[in-house]
Amino acid sequence: MEKFSIEENGYNKEEVNNFINDVIIRTEDIVNRCIEQQKEIERLQSKIKEYEENAFMAKNTIGAAKQKENLIITNAKNMASRILNESLIKAEQKDKDRELLERNMRVYRRKMRVLVEEEKAILDEFDDIELLDDNN
Repeated sequence: MEKFSIEENGYNKEEVNNFINDVIIRTEDIVNRCIEQQKEIERLQSKIKEYEENAFMAKNTIGAAKQKENLIITNAKNMASRILNESLIKAEQKDKDRELLERNMRVYRRKMRVLVEEEKAILDEFDDIELLDDNN
């Protein structure tokens, strides 16, 4: 606390007035700094709110992307499984077709052998007939 000079009617008015003016200036400075700090606090709070909103949106976007990723992976697995199953069914059908073809070829060969042998027997009979005709 500052001490003032004493005069006839009390303290020195000029010293008191100077002190009061100094207190007013200091108080105004403090008030102005408080106002500036309050503005800075509000600006920073606004930034924090903006960052929180961005973080929330990013979290939601990541969540949606993960769901979409899981859906894509599930669909791809299902499609791969379906393609694999269809391929196995086609392979089994091709294998059955091959077996049927092999079986038909064996039957055809047997029939051809029988036909060839029958034709050979007929030719042999002709040879025998010719031989008989030549001998007579």
